[in-house]
Amino acid sequence: MIYLLFIAFFLPLLSVSDAAVVTWKCNQESDVKQYSVEYTKDAGASYEEVAIVAHPKPCEGRVTHTDALPIVPGKEMYRVFAIDSTDQKSVASVSAPAIPPPPVVVIGNIPKLDVTSITTSSSVITYQEPSDGLGGIAKSNIRYSIGDMSWGSAKDAPCSAGVCQLSDLPADSLISAMGLGFMPQVTGGSKFGPFSPIATFRTLAKPVPPPVPTVTLKQALLDGFADCRVNRRTTLACITLLEKALGKVTE
Repeated sequence: MIYLLFIAFFLPLLSVSDAAVVTWKCNQESDVKQYSVEYTKDAGASYEEVAIVAHPKPCEGRVTHTDALPIVPGKEMYRVFAIDSTDQKSVASVSAPAIPPPPVVVIGNIPKLDVTSITTSSSVITYQEPSDGLGGIAKSNIRYSIGDMSWGSAKDAPCSAGVCQLSDLPADSLISAMGLGFMPQVTGGSKFGPFSPIATFRTLAKPVPPPVPTVTLKQALLDGFADCRVNRRTTLACITLLEKALGKVTE
C-alpha cells in the first residue's frame, strides 16, 4: 500500500476539563494497523504526533482518542493518519479545530418574595425575575399554600412580569409562598434554579359586626313608665311611648 483511501470524520470537543476528544471513522482496508494522531498549536504551521491508536478489530463505527492536555479553542487543531502493516501512512485527514463546549447554563435565583396589599381574601406578591444564565430572563413558577409551604401540593400563582395576584384566600389564615426560575430544554424537560426563601403572611380577619343590644320586656316597661312620670306625659302619649318601647324588646 502506498496511500490508504482514508477519510477521517472527526470532531474535537472540549470536556469540562478542557480536554479534546478526537473521533474519526474506522478505516475499512484490511491492512490498517494503527492510527497516528497529530496536533498543532499554531493553526497548522507545524504538527507533532501526540498518540498512536490501535486499529480496532472488528472495524466498526468510529475510533476515539482523548487528549487530556488543556487546549485553546480556535487555535489548536488535530489531524489523523492511517498506518498500514508496512508502516506506510495514508494521506492526512482534514484538520479539525477544537471547538468550545456549550455554555453551562445556570438559572438565577429569586432573592425574595415581597407581599403587599393584603386583604381578607387577596394579596400581591412581587419579585425580581431570575436570569436564564445567558443574559435573558428565565421563566418563573411561584406557588402558595394555605398554612405551611408544601411545594408538591401548592397552587400555582397567576404571575406576569414579576407580579402575582392572589385571590380567593381564606380570611385570617396563614399563607406561605415560594418560587423558582426555570428554562425548558430543547432535549426535553426543564433546567431549574434554586428555590426562593419562603414568604409567609396572614390575611386580614373579617370585621365582626357590633352586637345587637338586648332589651327585655321588663326593661322596656320600666323605661316607658319612667319617661311618662318624669316628663308628665298624657295617658295617650304614654300608651304610644309604651308601644314603641315594646317594639324594641329582643328577649
